[in-house]
Amino acid sequence: MGDGKKQVRERAAKVAAMRAEQMRKERRQKFLLFGAVTVVCLGLIAAVAVALAGEARRQAEVEAAANAPIEGVQEYEDLSAGHVTDPVDYGTSPPVGGDHSTVWQNCDVYTEPVPNENAVHSLEHGAVWITYSPDLSADQVTALTEKATRGQGYTLVSLDPPMSC
Repeated sequence: MGDGKKQVRERAAKVAAMRAEQMRKERRQKFLLFGAVTVVCLGLIAAVAVALAGEARRQAEVEAAANAPIEGVQEYEDLSAGHVTDPVDYGTSPPVGGDHSTVWQNCDVYTEPVPNENAVHSLEHGAVWITYSPDLSADQVTALTEKATRGQGYTLVSLDPPMSC
């Protein structure tokens, strides 16, 4: 009977040792699993943070460029804006503003000069007036008009032989 109790104790000790080993393996698996999940999550967080930081940097660069002065841009202040019926002697060619006709020039592409007074009225309403020199090649005129007419349609393109700007 003594041997039977000894065998039961040995068997119980083996079972306890096996259970302890199993518990260690399970703890190790949980640790590895949680560690792997943590590493993956940190990697994703880092990737998103880098992307957001890059986008913020890019946005700041775009904003800085948008607020920077544009080389060559001239501003004209205190221009009159009255409607007149007589021709106007503008200080620049093409004119940038001032008194103008009561009728605007329709936004389109013109192969001949348009009346300055009508074009200036179009400028008053927010149109963009692009003039080109008669010595511009046909290919360049085509490229200019294609770029100018792409988009909103508030663009006026015309020939302007006496350009002085």
